[in-house]
Amino acid sequence: MLLRMEVAGRDQLQARWHELQQVPAGLKRSGLASWKRGRGYELEKLIFELARSERLDAAPAYRGSGEQIDGYFMVGHRHFLLEAKWQEDPVTASEVFAFQGKLRGKLLGTLGLFVSVNGFADDAPSALVFGKEIDVVLADRSDIELALDPAHTFEEMVRVKMRAAARTGAVYYTYQRWLDAAP
Repeated sequence: MLLRMEVAGRDQLQARWHELQQVPAGLKRSGLASWKRGRGYELEKLIFELARSERLDAAPAYRGSGEQIDGYFMVGHRHFLLEAKWQEDPVTASEVFAFQGKLRGKLLGTLGLFVSVNGFADDAPSALVFGKEIDVVLADRSDIELALDPAHTFEEMVRVKMRAAARTGAVYYTYQRWLDAAP
């Protein structure tokens, strides 16, 4: 019975994900801008609910000491802060560095998952690792879609990214790449 409830929850999350990708018809310019901002907040909620559906210790977005945190979750014994963006352009290195600044004010060892539905600028992944400690891994639209798929999990997606960053320094290692390489 519990398994069916979790699957139904995942089905609902997948339906919400698909709804978020459909621009409502008839929106004027200001309404469209407002809808796009709201879609970003809905992305934060969706990722939080996905983590909770997998029984990960998770907390929704919160504001603390002048900064907005888009969410929190744990994988294993690792603490993660979430940054989620759904904007037209790929996320730049400076946006990821701003998120790293939020991490630096938290418990040593706290990691970050930066989700950008429309990906990252070409220089963002390399800028994160050049002569620095790695504390952020990057995820995009395809990673979230696979994590929502009942055959996969959000937790596994995050673990794959942590493993790639630990082994090779790859901060933008896609879940699909790992699945394609699996025997």
